[in-house]
Amino acid sequence: MKKKQIRTIIIAALVLLLAVAAMLRINIEPAERPALADAITPQPVSQQTPTAAPAAGETATATERPVSPTATPETNSAPLPSQVPETEAPAATQTPETTQSPVATQIPVATQPTEPTATPAPEQAPEAPNIPEAGPLPEPVPVLPQRHVCTIEIRCDTVVDTTKLENQAVAPFVPSSGVILGTTEVEFTPGESVFDILLRATRDRNIHMEFRDDNLYSGKYIEGINYLYETDGGPLSGWMYKVNGLFPNYGCAAYLVNDGDAIVWMYTCDLGMDVGDNSTW
Repeated sequence: MKKKQIRTIIIAALVLLLAVAAMLRINIEPAERPALADAITPQPVSQQTPTAAPAAGETATATERPVSPTATPETNSAPLPSQVPETEAPAATQTPETTQSPVATQIPVATQPTEPTATPAPEQAPEAPNIPEAGPLPEPVPVLPQRHVCTIEIRCDTVVDTTKLENQAVAPFVPSSGVILGTTEVEFTPGESVFDILLRATRDRNIHMEFRDDNLYSGKYIEGINYLYETDGGPLSGWMYKVNGLFPNYGCAAYLVNDGDAIVWMYTCDLGMDVGDNSTW
């Protein structure tokens, strides 16, 4: 932008100098031509007294007397020195007028006609927004399947005193603590029953368990665990289960397990009365 302004100023100065020179030439040439004509062509010249000098602003209308045509040429050239200043004086006084030419006021119009059209703003396309490139999508977090857990315990506290056993052959399989399987956490699939949990827990830990299909007990009946069978502790002995402290009144294959259930299998010698089941069948 600065280069354009400097170029414009230089062009304006040149135009102004050319205009001033032209005006000076126009004003000087008409003033010189009458003087040369007077010097070359013989014509009647007014006779002036040498002592009367013309004023600076006076014109050639001073009192003149006609001279006879027989005057010598030297008389015509006499007033020339006095007339030269008269012709040059108006030119000198008119010099300031030529500098105030209206051409200077027209310079901006002549030098700046096409500058607005050099870089038209409407034609400039808007710059595209700087949109950051999309990075790789984050890897999806694997959704772990929900764990369903319950606990199971197997006990035979009622026959720790093996003297109560009618079948003394199973006495070596009765632990002195009465615990065959301590409280153990087991994962299960929704829809599994208490029988499914018992079957998986004993098989995974190599604990003997025997059952039979029996529709009277909802499909499955537990006959013996850890070689301790029903009737080994008397005619009312056998295996019972409870869930969360309650004894269901139906078979273990019909009871579906929920998260957090606590399953306990117990050996009874009195149809459940000695393990806390006071319900009537």
